[in-house]
Amino acid sequence: MRWILGAAVVAGCAGAHAPDWKTVAFEGAEPVTLTVKTDKQKWWVGTGGERREVAVPGPCEVRVDVRLLLPGGEERKLPYTFEALLDGAAAGRKEGKATPDPDARFPDAVVGDRDSLFLRVPAGPHRVGVRLAGGEGRRFLFRIRRAEPPAER
Repeated sequence: MRWILGAAVVAGCAGAHAPDWKTVAFEGAEPVTLTVKTDKQKWWVGTGGERREVAVPGPCEVRVDVRLLLPGGEERKLPYTFEALLDGAAAGRKEGKATPDPDARFPDAVVGDRDSLFLRVPAGPHRVGVRLAGGEGRRFLFRIRRAEPPAER
């Protein structure tokens, strides 16, 4: 239920004043670079059902982004499911089919299109995370992005 409310809040902000999104760095993990057209973006690599979490102080809205890495130059759509986590519990779940993104380049893999889930993080210290929860994919790119508060714009 929390992620549905978060999606509504973020969608409501997307009108005249769309939020600016900042990528949250993961402690103890090195980011990788994904090139989309000419834009270089920071992402992290996950495998299988491992949980990847990061501290995020609330209140705020976050967007959990995932791109499946299609194995061996795979060009067909692969079904997969991922979960956004809040304090270790599933707060949102999305099922989809990773479609190869012709504009995205990453070494040794075809990159799937981006899927996202939005969460509203309540006040106080929390952990936000992601995990691949099912489907045919084994490796994925992920990032957590935080809506920038109006005072920081």
